[in-house]
Amino acid sequence: MESNIGVIIQARTGSTRFPNKVLELLGDKPLIGYVIVIGKKIARKVVLAAPISDDGKFNEICKEYGIEVIYDRCHEDNDVAGRFIVAAHTFGIEVIVRLCGDAPFLSPFIVRSTVKMHMARKADYTVTKGFPEGMNAEVFNISALEKFYPLMNNEEKEHVTLYFERHAKDIQTNIFWFNKMSIDTPEDLENAQKWIKLL
Repeated sequence: MESNIGVIIQARTGSTRFPNKVLELLGDKPLIGYVIVIGKKIARKVVLAAPISDDGKFNEICKEYGIEVIYDRCHEDNDVAGRFIVAAHTFGIEVIVRLCGDAPFLSPFIVRSTVKMHMARKADYTVTKGFPEGMNAEVFNISALEKFYPLMNNEEKEHVTLYFERHAKDIQTNIFWFNKMSIDTPEDLENAQKWIKLL
């Protein structure tokens, strides 16, 4: 992967439905540990971005797994888009691979392939569709996030790429569907050709 590509893992302990879930054990390691391992298979730069209300809570696990952590002092806890901007500038990331700290089953192959498609097509935002929740890949440029950040409402800032989804006509967007992976028609084969090159 190119040096300007980086993984930013968004994580917090203040979930209202399940506080501290990212630090709970899943098998033999914390939930966030699986996500960090996935991130390190995708890019050299891996950063965990947390709100300032979590200051210090991720230091130990990030040290254990050998990644950077940043606590955003500039934005409200729910302004995750602002947190991504701070993290990207701090660590020199121009192309962001977004990982969520509570999604331990994401496929590194799918993410790496999505990054390659994103770069090849010079997109602003690339996303996969069709996988279960927590298994789709998202890649976007910091330049696009900064451009549209002033236009985002609070909901869109919390969910980072929601603005991209709602305004896809205004953004160079690539969507790759995975709701069907068998090959039954010439169209299926044409779609599969895009991915077989990435194996």
